[in-house]
Amino acid sequence: MPNITKRTVDAASPAHKKQFLWDSKLKGFGLQVMPSGAKTFIVQYRTHEGRSRRMSLGRYGELTPDQARDLATNVLATVHKGDDPLLKRENKRTAPTVNVLLDTYMSKHVQVHNKPKTMKDIERLLNRCVRSQLGYMKLNSVRRQDIAKLHHSLRATPRQANQVLAVLSKAFNLAEVWGLRPEHSNPVRLVKRYKENERDRFLSKEELRKLGRTLELAEHEGLPWIIKAGKDTAKHLPKDIAKRKTPINPRALYCLRLLLYTGARLSEITTLK
Repeated sequence: MPNITKRTVDAASPAHKKQFLWDSKLKGFGLQVMPSGAKTFIVQYRTHEGRSRRMSLGRYGELTPDQARDLATNVLATVHKGDDPLLKRENKRTAPTVNVLLDTYMSKHVQVHNKPKTMKDIERLLNRCVRSQLGYMKLNSVRRQDIAKLHHSLRATPRQANQVLAVLSKAFNLAEVWGLRPEHSNPVRLVKRYKENERDRFLSKEELRKLGRTLELAEHEGLPWIIKAGKDTAKHLPKDIAKRKTPINPRALYCLRLLLYTGARLSEITTLK
């Protein structure tokens, strides 16, 4: 059984079926030669449970024999500690992505605990801001730097950027509950939120008077048209300017007045029974 060196690897010729050359010094370290001529360094070991594993280290040309030997030594050292490197590699390859987490978050949490409008808003936010940048990343590979980079890319709209953080924070917390990530590993933690622009503004007395007069006009005469017709279509407009008005829906007037009197949200007014 030869020692695997550059000379022995170069001298290895392909046969009608794949063949193996095993190293004489490091047990388990070998070279796989395919009928096509492809040569791959491998390491074979037995787990603590007694299962035989054969793990590819890399192709000859990408790795030198000495580099492959070092990799094989490291693999065998982790096996000695009770690990199964090949199983870890396979688990990493088949690990869920961020998109899988987001789909699970929507179906198991948002659709169960949130109202339809909130559900649509969250879904729109994820589709627009998150999936394209993080969706195909492996869930366990997402780090705080990835979240901070995404948050920074949304800095032009600070409120939306902060909403993304809030949704992702909840999703990654649930990922821990569902066993998809280790506990206390939420990558959103410590990412600083942006200061949001003040969104509340109150109408002045003059603005309230103007709005009141407009509502009265709309109720008794209708609202005047905003004319955008060109020369070719303007001829179809009523000649009498007084007729260029549209009556407002009484229900809309009631909603507007309730909004003014109560300060409630529009959704609260429109869903009153």
